[in-house]
Amino acid sequence: FSYRSMLRGRSVAVIGGGVSGLSAAIRLLEKGASVTLLERSSTAGGVIASSRSDEGFLHEKGANSFIVKSPAVLRFLSEHGQGGSLMLASTLNQKRFIGRGGRLRALNPSNGGASPAVDLLFYSDALSAVGKMRLLAEPLVLSNRPQLDDPRKESIESFLTRRFGRELASEVAGAFLAGIFATTPDRLGMAYVFPDAYMAGLRSRSVVRGMVSGKGKRRPGMSFEEAEAEKLPEEVSRVSLSSTSYVSEEWRKEWHKTYRGKSVSYFDGMQVMTSSLAEAVGKMGGKIRLGMNVTGIQRRKGVNSGRKGGKKGKKEGEKAFVMSISPSSEDTIGASREDQAERKTKRLEVDNIVIASSLKDVPEMFPSLPSSPSVPSSSVTLSPSLHSLLASCKKWPYAPLRTLGLGFASSHVTHPLDGFGFLCSNEERKRKERGEKGASVLGALFNSSIYEGRAPTGHHLLTTFHGGEGRPEAVDMTSTEVLNEAMDDLRNYGIVARGAEPVSVQLRSSPFAPLFASPLVCCPLLCHLSLLPFLHFLRFPSSFSTRPLSPFISSVFFF
Repeated sequence: FSYRSMLRGRSVAVIGGGVSGLSAAIRLLEKGASVTLLERSSTAGGVIASSRSDEGFLHEKGANSFIVKSPAVLRFLSEHGQGGSLMLASTLNQKRFIGRGGRLRALNPSNGGASPAVDLLFYSDALSAVGKMRLLAEPLVLSNRPQLDDPRKESIESFLTRRFGRELASEVAGAFLAGIFATTPDRLGMAYVFPDAYMAGLRSRSVVRGMVSGKGKRRPGMSFEEAEAEKLPEEVSRVSLSSTSYVSEEWRKEWHKTYRGKSVSYFDGMQVMTSSLAEAVGKMGGKIRLGMNVTGIQRRKGVNSGRKGGKKGKKEGEKAFVMSISPSSEDTIGASREDQAERKTKRLEVDNIVIASSLKDVPEMFPSLPSSPSVPSSSVTLSPSLHSLLASCKKWPYAPLRTLGLGFASSHVTHPLDGFGFLCSNEERKRKERGEKGASVLGALFNSSIYEGRAPTGHHLLTTFHGGEGRPEAVDMTSTEVLNEAMDDLRNYGIVARGAEPVSVQLRSSPFAPLFASPLVCCPLLCHLSLLPFLHFLRFPSSFSTRPLSPFISSVFFF
């Protein structure tokens, strides 16, 4: 169905003022909808926040950078998100390090001079000779696929171990997944994180041969019959590579030439983007209500939310959804009378709702639902699938994470910092627990080596990451304990001198990172979504065919 024809003149509430909610609000406003964005905190931007310390170090609360994944994203940022201020990561420091055995080992020692595969096999010491031979032997390994009721449930650890060997799975993949998802390879599904390699492995007897021959390429709009003929799960096969909106050839050329596969940020931090998006929402006529909690969502019986083929409301102007909202605990001192009066509004009626907040917050928005789907309710259209969906949201795994920003004088840094940073696998943490050479941190970023303006002249900025799903107790560590852990690992890896002390320290407890690629909940959640007639799921992990309203959406519900 056409979003433009469906949304023109309709009122839509967007719950969540992060980058997903803000960009979804802009897309809705472009299509003629009347949008009200509700955000719990006192500022828009979600987990993205940037601050510069008195010493001149730029610290990020959330993401430090992002990748412009398509020409549509580039165009969207140029129109609404200060795209002209994008800053590319340094091309001089492209090395990626992993910590193994108490040493930093570069995966690409040539610093971009050779392909990643050549670097790993011939120049890097990240893998042993046995591990490299096992990697080269992948095309000769017979398929020994595990017997699972759903092939999508195979973990990354299982897939990589049987195809490439345990060393690559635990040391290399384990380090990168710890840095990206803050968890271990056995907790993530191969089909959700690496869909191309997964498909190549299904379509061919070798992942390497399948990727080289193009059998791992994803095709948009693949039908169920095509998926069944190729013996692929439908949800994994139907991958959409189409952009969110039409982009001209000029945007495509600019993206290919400058931004494709590159990490970008802003000189003054990532908050520049979210502030620009929030400003764009206001200029386009959208409303942003800060410091507001959604405490209830009710759907009127017999009133459709506008999906194709739906019925009209019982009365003219009657809205499909009634939302209960209340001010959050955020401080409202200094708010205008108009803002204060608006904050007292306890009820909001809209035609449609977009939920772009944390999945774990979704069940709290439906407190009027009875505990069992068999219990009748007069205000909400119930179905067993809705209850199953909420149960899946409650069980969704989140990895606790803490970040520590450390500023050092250049004279105290003993490593050239000629890369993005380093990552540590769960195996490295176990080594340290056994008293061997290892590390407790998930990894670290060399911020001042990646982007300009991160540290004052004559200084360096590093950001270390602590916790993760395999070590949730790190969230309860004191600031002194986190600092000591970070300094111990940085010294042992030879990054800073033994007697060095940071001149700037900023500790932040990041929100729990959602594990979107966990097969334990992805599969049942997809099944529940397909059974809900009034719920449209705009975007799931990038492996699935959907029509996203926003180029940044990671998990958004559309009612």
